[in-house]
Amino acid sequence: ARANAPEDTGIAYDLVAVAAWARRPGEAIATFEQLDAAAAPDYVLREAAGSYAALKRRDQAARLYRMLLARNGKDNAAALGLARSLMDAGKLKNAQALIRDNGALFGANTESLMVQADIQERNGDFTAARDTYQRVLTGAPKREDARKGLRRVTPLVPDYVDALTQARQGRTDKAVALLATLNAADPGNLTVAADRVAVLHWAGRNEDSVRVFARMDQGTAPDYAVENAAHAQRSLGRHAQAAELYRRAVARNPLSLPRNLALIGSLISAGKLPEADQALTRLQKRAPRNADVAALSGQLHEAKRDLPKAAESYRRAAALSGGTLAKVMTGHAERVEYAMVMAEASPEKLAELHAQHPDDDRITGDYAALLVRSGQDAKAIALAEGRAAETMPDGLLDAMAKATRNQGNYAEAARLYRLGWERSASASGFGAGLVLSLLDGGHTDQAEAVLSDMERLHKTEPEVIMARAQLHEARSEFVAALALYDHVLAQAPDRQDVQRRRIFAMVELGAPQQALRMGEEAGSLSEADRRRLERGAAAMQVRWADIPRSPGENPHADTDRAIAELDGLIDRWTPLGDQAQGDVLRARFDRMVALRNRTRMDAVLSEYDSLVSAGANPPPYALAAAADAYFHKGRYEQARDLYLTALQRDPKAFEPRLALLYTYVALRDWSNAFPLADQIWTSEGKWVWLKGLDQPLPNYDHLTAKVAAAEIHLYADDVDDAEQRARAIAHEAPQNASLRHLMGMIAEARHRPRRAMTEYQTALELEKVSYDASPNVAGAGLTAIPGRERYLETAMTRASLILRDYPTAEAGTTDLLRRFPEQKNIQRLARQWAAHDSAELRVEADAGRGHGGDVRGKTLGLDTQLFSPPMAYNWRLFGGYAVTRGKYDEGNGTWQRPSAGVEFRNPDWAATVEVADNIYSDRNRGGGRVALTYTFDDEVAVGTSAELFSRATPPRAVRNGITANSADAQVQWRPTNTTDLTLRGEVLDFSDNNTRTLVGAKAVQGLMSSPNLKLDLEVNVTGSHNDRVTELYFSPRKDALGSGSIIAEMPLIHNDDVTLSHRLIGTLGNY
Repeated sequence: ARANAPEDTGIAYDLVAVAAWARRPGEAIATFEQLDAAAAPDYVLREAAGSYAALKRRDQAARLYRMLLARNGKDNAAALGLARSLMDAGKLKNAQALIRDNGALFGANTESLMVQADIQERNGDFTAARDTYQRVLTGAPKREDARKGLRRVTPLVPDYVDALTQARQGRTDKAVALLATLNAADPGNLTVAADRVAVLHWAGRNEDSVRVFARMDQGTAPDYAVENAAHAQRSLGRHAQAAELYRRAVARNPLSLPRNLALIGSLISAGKLPEADQALTRLQKRAPRNADVAALSGQLHEAKRDLPKAAESYRRAAALSGGTLAKVMTGHAERVEYAMVMAEASPEKLAELHAQHPDDDRITGDYAALLVRSGQDAKAIALAEGRAAETMPDGLLDAMAKATRNQGNYAEAARLYRLGWERSASASGFGAGLVLSLLDGGHTDQAEAVLSDMERLHKTEPEVIMARAQLHEARSEFVAALALYDHVLAQAPDRQDVQRRRIFAMVELGAPQQALRMGEEAGSLSEADRRRLERGAAAMQVRWADIPRSPGENPHADTDRAIAELDGLIDRWTPLGDQAQGDVLRARFDRMVALRNRTRMDAVLSEYDSLVSAGANPPPYALAAAADAYFHKGRYEQARDLYLTALQRDPKAFEPRLALLYTYVALRDWSNAFPLADQIWTSEGKWVWLKGLDQPLPNYDHLTAKVAAAEIHLYADDVDDAEQRARAIAHEAPQNASLRHLMGMIAEARHRPRRAMTEYQTALELEKVSYDASPNVAGAGLTAIPGRERYLETAMTRASLILRDYPTAEAGTTDLLRRFPEQKNIQRLARQWAAHDSAELRVEADAGRGHGGDVRGKTLGLDTQLFSPPMAYNWRLFGGYAVTRGKYDEGNGTWQRPSAGVEFRNPDWAATVEVADNIYSDRNRGGGRVALTYTFDDEVAVGTSAELFSRATPPRAVRNGITANSADAQVQWRPTNTTDLTLRGEVLDFSDNNTRTLVGAKAVQGLMSSPNLKLDLEVNVTGSHNDRVTELYFSPRKDALGSGSIIAEMPLIHNDDVTLSHRLIGTLGNY
């Protein structure tokens, strides 16, 4: 187009721009120089300036950029171009002045920052350039020219240079600190991060080195960073991870001999022998006469237990090397060759060699070690008899220390190990033995101090890790111990001693079944170990069986399985004799617990008597099981004595202490019960701290003991104190099922059966929720208790019986008796139901001077009623016979009253309909009675009745042929369990036209309640009015009576089956 229209400046301008875009600056400039620059548009000037800069004609480029700025003083791109042209022309001061004087024009965008960084770098201000490049990467993290610039300037920053200088001079701590500061300021700077990885490894801070490397971009990390991270992993004993990193380093440079050697060494240490063998074979082809390769071949053969080839390889390495390395390799070869001889030597051969060379310490040490391994510790110690430990070589000293420790002389063993440890701190075996001997002797703090010193030198060595694990075990930190055993096994999976300790750590953690499976898979269990694990698994089955089952599950299935499993173990081990006697005894103790859980109390006591008569000394938990059996049988004194014996041996055991408390209650030994109740809950901390949790868990034993203390006061009839304690507990665990159960019992004691039923139902719902609730809810208290659901169902059934909800009571009793026939509280409930469901006979008799206010006669009365068993739950038929005989001034009188009727009762209503025949003074007259009572709630009830030929008629009136009909009504209010107020009114209509009206009130107030004495105050006020005064019976026109009585009630007999008490009543009144 330009050739066809050479005068068309528009086409010329576009040609300049397109040529520049096509990166053909020569053509762009050739066309531009044919044009008038002053008339050219901005975009042409900008592309021409860029083309001049590309051709390094910087002055012409600067001239065009100035023209652009002259046209538009805010042209940022032109300003940047001018600054770059000045820099490229070597006019740095002019470029700096341009930027300094036009700060607003350049701004803080990415291109402006890149220009500033370039100027700073060229001026040697590397720190400022580094900071500017970092600002660019903050806004544009993928900008490669900024990243390259940062890599260029970082090594030139003074802090960085200082850090490397410090590292080379061995002052690694200061170098690490400087590099950490640089790394924090620029986390993306690979150079700084890589150097930090290396220096941390040099400083022995291998964990930190690995951690810093993990934060780097693994794909772009420099080779030396990968290699130093691998060294750090290897130093930490993580050979598999080290091998992976070495493998990556070798992939980047397959010809690097050191990297290949390190990779193969890590593979050997990690137990990956086939891969190590393949890699070594390839390396041997490349370097057949390399001493390091030959030495590595010796390590591989030694790991494969091919000792002849290992010795041959070490000899070859010695021949290929010289100086110190040759001596080291020769020593390895001799060590392996000696091990070959010892491996073939029998105990007899070693004894013969020792006899031939008694002064050869190496033979003596190996012979002693063999004797220790075979359990002949005394014979091993005799080999060094009379010889000072200070003169023994390390091998013999180690064997003597092990034998001494095996014999239980931990102090002497610690002395020998300490001697070896002080002789050579590099001998980690001595240090580990010293730690274990101190632990055996109970010196945990000393063991910790020694182990801390060891870990500074040998932190990654297996024996040191094992010592740390056993220290954790001594502190009951079995999770931490298990993690360390796993760590050692990851490096050495064939170590049977570590496998054994790991297995028994699992037992201590409460997983003996899993430990048994692990032992069987390992195939390294001795018969004694197998018995121990089988017994532990059976014991765990016993404990597991006592854990609450979800509703609907068979509560006895696990217990029955545990008993059968223990029976099988006992039958299998008993014929083994002395070697299994201890296991048989412990299995029998565990079976006692299982039998107790199954409520087979006769079997528990039979087993206990058999064991004691055979001289066995049952452990505390077996004593507690026997005590539980005595308690169940009602033999409370024996139960108490056994609980006390168990607690002497295990004073902090929670369950026996709680059981002893209830035993004191059964014995009504309140002087011991009350202090023990408070002692238990105050000795239990409110919270339990578990390792690994940030927050504590509520200690359910503390809460259980507090509820029990309140419950004890309830049993002692101190209802107010029990409720006060329960309300205090409610602030800690308002949704606790045990507490709501207790609140129901308190309501029942206060004669509030409806409220009690509500509490029991709430508690049962909470108990069901507790099967699924998380235990990690502070204060929730949602923990299921063995048997709690059963107790709640029993309480609800008992409350149903009190509330006259007979269908529910019968169904609950039948179901509970079917599921738990052996439980005493359910047997008691069944007796209560059986009593209710039976016929009932009532007999009342009274005799005294006067009757009905008439003091001028003597009367004798007898009233009997016989009720049928309930029909259709709520109905009963009854028949009765009453007779009253009196002696009066006018003669004797007899009143006979046969009767029959029907009674109806349900939770709200009670009704009676009765017909009677009255026989008196040779006369016969019928009568009848209707009574109705309605209960509004737990506090208020009202009743009324009407009767023809009322039984309230004075016997003297009947003697004289006068009868009466009556009607009455009453209201009863019980605001508390200690307060009862009754208001009553009655009208009698006599056949002699007299009408008697009576009103009265009775109030009962509890004054005190203790286990052995209960005092009540009863106040009665009554008044009556007769329309007619007659001599035929006592009928004053008006009268009133006020009286107050003190009622003292004291128990005479109180046990599970019989309660007998007596009352003394003293009354004062005024008529």
